[in-house]
Amino acid sequence: MERHQWFYEKLQTWRKAFEEDPRSAMLDLSENFKPWDNLITESEGSLRSRPSATRTLRKQKRRKIRVIMTKVGAEVLVLCTLSTTITKFKDVEDKWLALTLPDWWARVSHPVALTEAVRTLAREFPETFNLCEST
Repeated sequence: MERHQWFYEKLQTWRKAFEEDPRSAMLDLSENFKPWDNLITESEGSLRSRPSATRTLRKQKRRKIRVIMTKVGAEVLVLCTLSTTITKFKDVEDKWLALTLPDWWARVSHPVALTEAVRTLAREFPETFNLCEST
């Protein structure tokens, strides 16, 4: 986990923020989620128009998001979007996401405010959450 300690600590910080100070945790939630929404909902045509290296990176990040959604769910995806940028997200290994993240999520409390935040985002970004649920 050492390689991903920075990410783990950020996830923990945000999870605790939703427990201890949900109002602050929810500030700018929508603004922060927009770039992730753009990545998730980008059309195939738009993706094809990008340079090959950019297209590859965006596809890798989308795959990581699908891993999170299928292995742990929308709450953890929201924590991830708060914990890192899309650019830095590429540094988090798929294997860590698939194995360590579900184990961590099973051991920690799940803040009610985080679930509410997911519901709010799902209303604002329905295409993203529908796509994520269908993966």
